[in-house]
Amino acid sequence: MLVISNNVHLPDAEIELTAIRAQGAGGQNVNKV
Repeated sequence: MLVISNNVHLPDAEIELTAIRAQGAGGQNVNKV
């Protein structure tokens, strides 16, 4: 669980989904396809 502020919390599952996207060769270009 990531706590950004008193009212904002991110579950670990959400953090995993965002971290997988831009990894590896190509970086941000992966999101353009």
